[in-house]
Amino acid sequence: MGLQKNALDFIIPHPIEKGPLPIYMPADGVIVEIIQHYEKWGGREYEMCLNQLLAITTNGEYFRIAHIGKDSCEHDVGSFIKRGTKIAETGVNGWMTDPRHTHFEVGILVDNQRQTLKVRWSGN
Repeated sequence: MGLQKNALDFIIPHPIEKGPLPIYMPADGVIVEIIQHYEKWGGREYEMCLNQLLAITTNGEYFRIAHIGKDSCEHDVGSFIKRGTKIAETGVNGWMTDPRHTHFEVGILVDNQRQTLKVRWSGN
């Protein structure tokens, strides 16, 4: 599993058949990467066609959300976003054999490499 050891896939309604769902910022932080120009999806040959958003939170962790919709993020790299703010919509792109999911991971950067952490759920 490597880089995605503790990653989660949230099961969602089919974004093409049912329409996209909003994705909200899970914690205060700064967007450091946005890729959102792909529409192709399918088997492993589409692995590099992945739309995703990467942010660093105020506690130093990162989160990555993958399979965001094409052009669905209206924020810029470097923007500080508060928890609960809409940051994108669900989409269909990249390597996915079933388009009914959005990929989510939390982690820390160690020597500029992602290292996932188990997600901690909080009611706050």
